[in-house]
Amino acid sequence: MFCPECGTKNEDGAKFCENCGTRLTVEENIAQTQATVSNSMNTTQVQPAVNESTAQTQRVANNSVPTKTTKPMSKGVKIGIVAAIVVIIVGVVLNNKFKKDTSPETVAKEYFEDVAAANWEDVYGYYDLTESNFINKKMYAKAVKNKDKIEYTNFEVKNNDMESIEDIFNADVEEDSKKNEGMNKTIVIQYAEKGNTNQIYTVNLVKQQKKKFLFYDNWKVVPQEMVVKNYTIRTLRDFKVEVDGIKIDKSYIRKDDSSSESDYEEDDEFVTYEIPTIFGGTHNIKISGEFIETHEDTITCDAYNSTMYRFTEAEVKKDFTKDIEENLDKAISKIYEAALDNKEFKDLDIGFEFISEEDNEDEHENLVENYDRLVKNLDDLAYFGEIVASKLELKDFEIDNDSVYLNNGRPRAQYDYRVNYTGKFTKKNGDKKETKSKDGETRGELDFEYIDGKWTITRMYLNSLYVYF
Repeated sequence: MFCPECGTKNEDGAKFCENCGTRLTVEENIAQTQATVSNSMNTTQVQPAVNESTAQTQRVANNSVPTKTTKPMSKGVKIGIVAAIVVIIVGVVLNNKFKKDTSPETVAKEYFEDVAAANWEDVYGYYDLTESNFINKKMYAKAVKNKDKIEYTNFEVKNNDMESIEDIFNADVEEDSKKNEGMNKTIVIQYAEKGNTNQIYTVNLVKQQKKKFLFYDNWKVVPQEMVVKNYTIRTLRDFKVEVDGIKIDKSYIRKDDSSSESDYEEDDEFVTYEIPTIFGGTHNIKISGEFIETHEDTITCDAYNSTMYRFTEAEVKKDFTKDIEENLDKAISKIYEAALDNKEFKDLDIGFEFISEEDNEDEHENLVENYDRLVKNLDDLAYFGEIVASKLELKDFEIDNDSVYLNNGRPRAQYDYRVNYTGKFTKKNGDKKETKSKDGETRGELDFEYIDGKWTITRMYLNSLYVYF
């Protein structure tokens, strides 16, 4: 039999529909059976002609057979629909929440709260930065370690929408921000500081190309006040430079300078290094070299007053001229001995080298001239008559004045000396010769330059000796 409620076929005699549970009465069973039989006869037997009245009665009987109705939703379908509606509602709620959480106003608000609480590790995550040797989490921690918390009682976020950050600061937007397509936002936060009047804190943001959670705007803070661009260090070319323990090598040498082309000639003693980006604040600089005392200092970088640090007058190490001072007297004695023996300049061997013609032709010629003058002087020690030195002993050597400095990046040293002597001198007077011992004092000057790892004499002036009988 068929259920009159849902149309489901049930076993004959069933009291309840196995699909929907509707009660099936005896009368309903009989009517259902008669309808089924009647319908079967109509479709299988040839009926004799009937009158209109009989046909009408039959149509009424046929139309009284129950028809199958629409199947109602099951419990599982209903649960699925409810779940889908819940998902949609939750999705809308979460979408609105994500939009709010990723808005520039929310980012600026959370950023300000972390700055005020000095949560610097979290603050660093807000920034739009390209990391380098000097721009990274470690360097940032060093730059902000002395910054204080902001003690506020309340604050309010105001959207101060601008076409460009330049409208407020009249400054170039950070290069890192320019690479991002999208709108810049300036959010102004007004806060009441404890024990003070209302203050203004400005947060500049830039929208990133890459979305957050695939669909939402990703805003980053532009650390304009924190980052210094193109900080320069001017020093001597051969020095080693370190900033915060990081070596400033040749890759930092500035390639172009429109103000002074001569600054960057290959043979120039100075060099200019340029750090593209560095956090503002104080940094430690260390400059060292083979022959200079290590120089340590503190440099201050400021985002709006970027300056050049200069170190061009280094102090030569105190013991770097030790070799000169210990052997200068011996070298001068050997020069006089060679002059007495009429040796040529090229044959001199005094423990120090002389500058060569290849290194400096003029200085080399002056050395030769001064030595030849000394040789000639020892052969004629008086204005009148002919007095020749036959023996000469230097003693009581003293340095009157010394100066050690850098010239073209090389150490130079100047020494003024005086020395006593005892000698034997012969005077020719016609056919007669007279020999006497004489004591006296003479002075001189020697200049040295440190070339190729050794001290080299570049200038020599030896006073003439004058002896009278």
